Amino acid sequence: MTEKRAKGIFRAYSGSHYEMERAGVLREYESFNLSKEEESQWACERRSELLLEFERQLFIGPVFNELVHVIKSGSDLSGFGKLLKLADETIRKLDSFTLIRLAEEIYDLGCSLQKMEKGRTQTQNEFINTTHLLLDTAKKQKFWVADYYRQQPYLNAQLEEELVKSRALRLQEKLEKHLDPLKADENF
Repeated sequence: MTEKRAKGIFRAYSGSHYEMERAGVLREYESFNLSKEEESQWACERRSELLLEFERQLFIGPVFNELVHVIKSGSDLSGFGKLLKLADETIRKLDSFTLIRLAEEIYDLGCSLQKMEKGRTQTQNEFINTTHLLLDTAKKQKFWVADYYRQQPYLNAQLEEELVKSRALRLQEKLEKHLDPLKADENF
């Protein structure tokens, strides 16, 4: 029963001790004296479930947000690699808004993981290549937005073609600065 309760808390807060503390359950969770290996195993299990669910949905919503959180909070390079692979495999099925949002999240997550993994150029090359691929695909395809987003009232103002394209342009500029540190220094 205690392992089931501990795992339930872990899953409810995506393994985030910060969120557990905010909800007032961290003490209870810590009383289970879990090893880092157990937490890591649960995070991998959850990540696998979320990757499958995202692949079925193919839009940026709560499942994707939790997936990014699980990968980031666990510094999960393996999970990040699986997300990059999934992005490559599903790219032709994604609407314009999802392509841009996915590119933004992969870029931000890649930068975050890169800071934790100093000197690991493979991670950098992979996330930059995938970000470029997503942006290029969004530019080349006819603009369209999945019904899921159109049904979200808070997104209506962000779904206009020009606004989505401006997001892509801002990300392209960030990417270029990332690749050319001298250019980034000139802006300071």
